[in-house]
Parts: sequence; C-alpha cells; structure tokens
Amino acid sequence: MKRRRWDEALHDASEHGHESIVSRLLRAGAVVDARDVDERTPLHLACMNGHASVVNLLMEGGADINAHDKQVRTAMHLASMGGHAAVVTLLVEGGAIPNYADDVMYRLPLHLASLNGHAAAVTALLAAEESETWNDLQDFLRNTPLHLACKEGHADVVSLLLEGGAEIDELGGAVLEGDQLVYMLRTPLHMASLEGHAAVVTLLVESGAKIDHWETRDKDLRTPLHLASMAGHAAVVTLLAEDGADISALDEKRSTPLHLACQGGHVDVASVLLDRQADMEAKDDSNCTPLELARQAGHAPMVSLLLDRRA
Repeated sequence: MKRRRWDEALHDASEHGHESIVSRLLRAGAVVDARDVDERTPLHLACMNGHASVVNLLMEGGADINAHDKQVRTAMHLASMGGHAAVVTLLVEGGAIPNYADDVMYRLPLHLASLNGHAAAVTALLAAEESETWNDLQDFLRNTPLHLACKEGHADVVSLLLEGGAEIDELGGAVLEGDQLVYMLRTPLHMASLEGHAAVVTLLVESGAKIDHWETRDKDLRTPLHLASMAGHAAVVTLLAEDGADISALDEKRSTPLHLACQGGHVDVASVLLDRQADMEAKDDSNCTPLELARQAGHAPMVSLLLDRRA
C-alpha cells in the first residue's frame, strides 16, 4: 500500500514539476515507470507539462523513454503536442524514437507539433538523425506534417518543414464517409487555399508549389483556385490568379472557379474572377451557367453582379 501511494505521489509531483519531491520519492523507492489509469508514466506527465528538470531526473532514474500510454503515445508525442521544445531536445538526445506513430491517428510527434504550430518543437524534431526519411510520412487521414501545418495556417512551421526537405506537392488528405476512407488527393497548397491562409499560399507558391498542374489536381480534378473560390477566400483567389492560376480550369463536373463562387454566393470572389475575364457563359455538366447556379441558390446579390457585368 505504501509503495502504491509513493507511485501515485510520483505521478502527481512529476505532473506539477516538483523536482525535489520527485527526487526524494525516487530515492525512497517509488517505481519510475509506474502506470496511472491512462497507462501514463511519470515521464509522460512531466513531458506533457514541459517540466524539463523533472524529465531529466526521471531519465537519470532509468525511466523508459519510449513507453507508450493507452493511445500509444510516447513522452515525445506529449512534449511535441504541447510545444515543449526543451523537453523534445532532451528526449531526442536521450535516445527517444522520434518517428514512433500513435494508434489513434497514426501521427508522429512531428505531426502533432506541426498541427499545433509549435515551431521550436518542430525545429528540435527536425534536428533528429535521419528526420528527412520520415518527415513526409502520412497519418491515418493521409496528411503529412506539411499538410497539417498548411491547413492550420502555421506559416513559420511550413517554412521549417520545407527547409527540412518536405515534399511540397505531396498528394494527401482523406475524409471518413461512413466507415469508408475517401482519399481527397490534395496538395498542401490545396489545404491552405481551402482554409484561406493567404500567407501560407504565398510561401508555398514562392517555394515552387504547382498551382494547377494536372498531376496535382485533387480527386474531383479541382485546383487550389477552385477550392479558394468555393470557400469564398477572395484574398487567396487574388493571389493565385496573379500567380498564373487558370481562371477557366474545369473540374470533374466541368465547373469553373466562377461556377463554384456563384453557387456559394461569394460576390467578392466572383468580382475578382470577372475582373480577370472569367467566362460568364461557361456551362457545367448540368448545362448551367454561373448565373443560373446563383439564381437556383437564391443569391440575389450575386445575380445582380452577374447581370450588371453582362450589360
């Protein structure tokens, strides 16, 4: 019973960063790799909360640096997710496996640091030996760390990943439809464009991302310009158009970016496209023009814009 109380106390002290108490408990015989109800060790808790001095103590006390919890996350996952770069560096130097994937979303620590925008943690992970061999690995939803950083708009992380050798035009992304995983085949530029992250779009284009090459269209044959137009991101539409995106590109249903903007009622986007001579008379595979789609959707301001431009 006393040993169990010591183990519980070690978890608590590690979680809250009480270095002296951790040291005393270890000397008294507390089990350094004792597990809590979530199968987490004291090292997990110290790393999750960024307590570098406690992490160092536990490692010196023989903690299993690659132990995993119920979600198959290691201490490295938790430190990376929380953005605790100093702890990540300690773990890397101590021999932690940086490319260990958890079983929830099959994500590496680098996925978690990139998703949450932790640039310093990303830097520490990329400093690990042979990081270039795993920085393009995909998670369960087929996202690389670069896809996730682009989707969330973390431009500083995007820059770091590109410098670390990430594939800029990697096709990925998937969605669950029922119990089926549907592959979207989108590039990081698709992700950034869909979410309206203009700074990331600029960075990707300046770094050489393909804007609307056939090889990098998604499963619906849509370009980044299609997605930005569909989502109503006028600033991104402007950027892509200025960088040479094809205003007349057709997707699988023969929809142009203007069709998608009009269907969604995005007047500012339609204005940008029309200023660049987008074809108002183009017909999709339902034989509808952009004006007809706007009327069907009840977007009165869009209908007015199109009628004014036609006059």
